[in-house]
Amino acid sequence: MAILIRKTGRPLPSGAVIAPRARPGELPYQGIQEDVLLPGWYPTGYNAFDWDWAIVPQTVIPPEMWES
Repeated sequence: MAILIRKTGRPLPSGAVIAPRARPGELPYQGIQEDVLLPGWYPTGYNAFDWDWAIVPQTVIPPEMWES
């Protein structure tokens, strides 16, 4: 999957690591985005001027590991 990193927009709020979602009509936040891109083809919407991304393997955690 791809972790999306927005290069343009408002700076992150103090203490934030992941960018909060912007409300409709607001300028989005810079930095690591909450949404990720799953495997597939994305022909538009993520240009190299506004976006960077990191490709990372998906990790499947079996249900028996959910409870600690």
